[in-house]
Amino acid sequence: MCDIMNAKRILTLINILAIPILAASAQAAVSISPSRVEAKVPPGEGFEEKFILKNMSDEPVGVNIQWSNRTPNVIDPEWLKIETDKIILAPNEVKNVAYTVRIPEGASGEYNAWFSISEDKSAGTVMGADIALRTSIPIYVAVRGTEQFSFTVDKLIIRNKNAGSISLNLRNTGNVHIRPRGVVRLTHKENGTAVDIPFNDGEWGIIAGQSHEYVTKLPDDVSFENGTYTAVISIQAGYEDKVYEFSQTIEFSINGQTCEITRGLPETE
Repeated sequence: MCDIMNAKRILTLINILAIPILAASAQAAVSISPSRVEAKVPPGEGFEEKFILKNMSDEPVGVNIQWSNRTPNVIDPEWLKIETDKIILAPNEVKNVAYTVRIPEGASGEYNAWFSISEDKSAGTVMGADIALRTSIPIYVAVRGTEQFSFTVDKLIIRNKNAGSISLNLRNTGNVHIRPRGVVRLTHKENGTAVDIPFNDGEWGIIAGQSHEYVTKLPDDVSFENGTYTAVISIQAGYEDKVYEFSQTIEFSINGQTCEITRGLPETE
């Protein structure tokens, strides 16, 4: 395993990333849409919108509604308001739940929260205990004109035991959420064999100030044979018609289960 820690490589971007995020509610009686909220609002302004809840079962369902703030150093903790904290849905009934967003003066970056629903009806039992389902929808509201988009690569690991993989730990150092995408191109220098492996194919996002380890696994029909490789890691992120890219090229050698990075090492602390 090759391990590079604390790489001092930073990409600073301006503007907000607005790429879809999906929220799952497997086996839930109540569906909710949209599956995410992403908006841009100037300081001192806001908007009103709605979530659409549908009872997909043949029985009445009580739905508890709440939200939780994920915004650090929030100026106004009541920036999001929901019209009700509980509704009753008749079989196959659809209801709207209105909410209001108000971004305070002096705000910057992004205000984000979870909008959550839980059903009174049990979804079943496990070992005699009732199962309660909870569905959470992310809300991202960028403060227009204050967005800063940046991230660092803090850690790089190449694994050649069992299934090969390349892991990158990204920290969001900006003030809006990011959902990086890209590709890792591996080339065997001796025989010229090359393969492109999607980076963050699941579109996992990171809110400001947090980090995530992205694991790019080799396809089932690809393995790290002995030899020397180059890995070109390209990560793109963008908004509307602008695309930004982080690129890092490394060279490493494989000998059995031993891996050594030979070129392209980032600076380490």
